[in-house]
Amino acid sequence: MNKHALIEMLARIVALTASVIIPCFCVIAYRGWLRRLRPILPAWRNFLGAGSIGLTLVTWLGISYVAFAISTHRRTDYISNAEPLVVLVSAVATVLSLTLKGHPRIWAFIAAALMTGLLTMSYLSGALL
Repeated sequence: MNKHALIEMLARIVALTASVIIPCFCVIAYRGWLRRLRPILPAWRNFLGAGSIGLTLVTWLGISYVAFAISTHRRTDYISNAEPLVVLVSAVATVLSLTLKGHPRIWAFIAAALMTGLLTMSYLSGALL
């Protein structure tokens, strides 16, 4: 096995692991926000924090759909113009996650940052959509 094949295999393993971890971290952040922070945070921070978790999940669902469509040989050429927008939405979710407090902030930030990192690397390598 050559060096490039090993790096590609490692990248696929990391991407697959992150694809499982991202929604788990979003659920943990949402539950923590709902139970502990929702009553004590101002309305604007609740809105932005929940929006961050929602944006991260919507981005993850969109990318998961694209991966499913590609693996089942469905048409995905209509999505190719949305690549920069998907990366931007994920970056906005990362910034908005900082409006939360405590552990939900950490979980939401890690999930959004992981999503942004994966999307950015995929976009820069030309292999996103």
